[in-house]
Amino acid sequence: MGKFRFILLTAILLALTGCRPAPAPSCPTPIPPSSPRAITPENVAQLTEVRRLNAGEYVNRVAFDPQGDLLAAAIQGKVLLWQVSDGRMVRTLEMPDDEVWSLTFSPDGSLLAAGTKGYQGADNKNRKSKVLIWKVADGSLMRVLEDPTNEESLGYMGYTTVTDVAFSPDGTLLAAVTRRGVVGLWRMADGALLHAFTLEPYGRPSVVAFSPDGRMLAAASEFGQDPLLGNPTLPIWRVTDGSLLKAIKGPQRRTIFPHSLAFSPDGALLGVGGLKGWYLWRVRSGAPVCMHWLRPDNPNEPLAMTSVAFDPHWGVVAGGMLYHGDVLLWRMADEARLRTLEHKGNDRINWVIFSPDGSLLAVALPDGTVRLWGVR
Repeated sequence: MGKFRFILLTAILLALTGCRPAPAPSCPTPIPPSSPRAITPENVAQLTEVRRLNAGEYVNRVAFDPQGDLLAAAIQGKVLLWQVSDGRMVRTLEMPDDEVWSLTFSPDGSLLAAGTKGYQGADNKNRKSKVLIWKVADGSLMRVLEDPTNEESLGYMGYTTVTDVAFSPDGTLLAAVTRRGVVGLWRMADGALLHAFTLEPYGRPSVVAFSPDGRMLAAASEFGQDPLLGNPTLPIWRVTDGSLLKAIKGPQRRTIFPHSLAFSPDGALLGVGGLKGWYLWRVRSGAPVCMHWLRPDNPNEPLAMTSVAFDPHWGVVAGGMLYHGDVLLWRMADEARLRTLEHKGNDRINWVIFSPDGSLLAVALPDGTVRLWGVR
């Protein structure tokens, strides 16, 4: 009876004082789309395959230029460029000695940066990974940025790989991350290495992203301080002097293996996608906003994702599946499953990415095709 009286009195006190329990973290509401053809939670049921681009080989990664006019695809020893509007092949960038693992265009679309995988040559000498900078207009190689690590060993898993590249919003800087635990920051004007951020004790980085104002550079590590618990960490540096501003701690005992990282358009949130789910954090406070984890105990839920893409208006999240050729679409606001896009004959999805205006979703597949989904 005493316990019941205590609960009743507490409830009355809360009602009288106007106090309420703190609300649970909730995902953000989407930004109104800038394009009338943008993919939104309301129209995903109308998505159809609008174009199929044939690369002829296994496609590692794809990237749109800032205007959404061109699409680049990385395959073994080359990068292909297509005109999005009609699927016409525009140019092939040959790099026979390199395997491209990451791609990005400069903000003005004039340059294309490609991160490569290191390897051991026939002469038994180690080739370090690097970043190749190409001029889009004529396909000429403008600059080669070397891996900032100096060791001769090929490192983690016997090789080094530039797993992600990102231009600053004004195009003056380029960041690249390797599996050696180093993030390099270069000045584009002369190719000078400004900083080489070592992520210890924050684990091995996978992805990097600049804030919309260009003042911050964030990375996401595969493992946090305890690799057995899989506690990912997101270090954020000040670009001007390379100082560490903060390190956002990921969820305890959650192994996510990040492969996608993005700031929200206003720079207030940081979104991370990985093998086991996606989650959002407030940049200023480091507080979690919302999380979505794949549930292996749910037969309708996939086991793992190869890539995650946040649409430009933060209304839809796309996830490419690891063990079958499906792309799942969720509504970010409440994490509800909206749609499954099937790609029969493919045992996985290699990469997914939205176009800059959010009107297209590009899907890279092992069968050598890139399929574009949109609302007609």
